[in-house]
Amino acid sequence: MKRNKYIEDLGIPRENLSENMCEKTATPERLSQWKSEQAKYGFDSRCSWNLDVTFAEWIYSRLCMYLEHSKHVDLTYHTYTWDNKKVNQLEAINIIKDTAKEYLLSLNDTDCYKQDKALKKFCEVMELWGMILPAMWT
Repeated sequence: MKRNKYIEDLGIPRENLSENMCEKTATPERLSQWKSEQAKYGFDSRCSWNLDVTFAEWIYSRLCMYLEHSKHVDLTYHTYTWDNKKVNQLEAINIIKDTAKEYLLSLNDTDCYKQDKALKKFCEVMELWGMILPAMWT
């Protein structure tokens, strides 16, 4: 079972990661299929079941690590206009990271309205990701 430190730090159990869905309840045939897919592709089809969640997990954890390893980068140098405000790269990263976190945490909520609202906000923030992507290197 794969783990993700940053997602686990949010209190989301390892078995709830998109890469680990259904692992405990899967048939031996399904486990074998996933193992074959992992050997062939490096990941299995569970990652494609809910790409919104898979991507939110990916971008949240990668941005957390990026912030840890980019201490030598001036993340205030690049600026962008977002939501009629000027934001620098660091502010943009935190907006995206926090929105992904909000969406991931909403998935444990039984209120579908909260989940839908968080997903809509996450989708809107992806426009900001497109703006900062060319500057995302260390």
